[in-house]
Amino acid sequence: MILTDADADAPRVAHAVDAYHRDMGLGPVSAEAHATLDDLCGALDVAAFADRRLNAKKTKGGNMANETIHIHLDAKVPEANRAGFQDRTSELVERTAKESGTLVYEWCEVGDTGVWHILERYADAENGDLHVTDLAENHAGSFFELVESRTGIVLENATPYIKRALEGISPLYIGQKGGYNRF
Repeated sequence: MILTDADADAPRVAHAVDAYHRDMGLGPVSAEAHATLDDLCGALDVAAFADRRLNAKKTKGGNMANETIHIHLDAKVPEANRAGFQDRTSELVERTAKESGTLVYEWCEVGDTGVWHILERYADAENGDLHVTDLAENHAGSFFELVESRTGIVLENATPYIKRALEGISPLYIGQKGGYNRF
C-alpha cells in the first residue's frame, strides 16, 4: 500500500490493514508492504512537479503546449557507426534522466535501419534551454560525427537559443492549432 501522507504511521496502518485482510479471509499484511510517496520518490519534488503541470494546463485554451518545448529530430546513422551511436544514446539518456524538467526523451530506431527518431519535450523554455546548452557544449560534436544526416521538427515556441543551436539542421518549425495531452 502506498500512503500519501508522509507522516503516516506505517506500522499502525499496516496493523489496521492486516486486521481487515484477516476479517476478509485474506493473507496477512506486514509493515514492510507499506511505503509513503516520499519513500518512493526520494529527492523528487513531486509537489513542485504537480504544481508546474497544473499551472501549465491553465495556459491559453487549457493547452500545455503553449509552455512546453517540443523537438523531434531524425538522424541517419551509417552501419559503421551504429555501435558507437547506441553507446552514445545510452549515455545521453542516462544523463538526461537527471533533468527534472525533461518530460519526454525517447530514442527510437526504425527497425534495424540506422534511422533514428529522437523525441524531446521540456516543461518550459528554461528547461529546454538547460538541456540544449548541455548538449551543445558537451555532447553535440561526438553525437553529430556519428550521423550522416539529420533533420528536425520543432514547435515554433522554441526559444531563440534553441533555434540558434538547431540552425545547422534547418528544422521545420510548426505551430499547434489544436489538440491536447493528458499528462
